[in-house]
Amino acid sequence: MLVIFPLSPEATIRRLPLVTITIIIFTTIIFAFTYPRMIEEEREYTNAYRELLEYETWIFSSYMVNEDGHIVERFEKVREKAEKGEIELPPPYKEKWEILKERVKTIEENMLIR
Repeated sequence: MLVIFPLSPEATIRRLPLVTITIIIFTTIIFAFTYPRMIEEEREYTNAYRELLEYETWIFSSYMVNEDGHIVERFEKVREKAEKGEIELPPPYKEKWEILKERVKTIEENMLIR
C-alpha cells in the first residue's frame, strides 16, 4: 500500500499568506519612512552640486579663453589644473571653492542611496 506524506505540515501552508502579507507590510512601512528622506537628500545634493558648478563656471571661465577670445581649454581640464594647483586662484575664491567641493563630497558620502 502506497502512503503519500505531505511535503510540509498543513499549518505551515495555512500560515504562508500571513507571513507574505507581513513581509509586504513591513517593506511598505520602511519604504514610506525612507522615501521622503531619499528625495530630500537628492534635492540637497542637486542644489549643492549646481551651486558648485555655477561657481566653477564663474571662476574658470576666465582661464578658458585666450587673448583672442577663443576658448582653448575644456572645462574639465581647467578644473583638474585648479585641483593640482597649476592655476592660482585668488585666496577668497579658492576658499569658497574648497568649501563647496567639501560640501558636495560630504553629501555624497552621507546619502542613503548611492
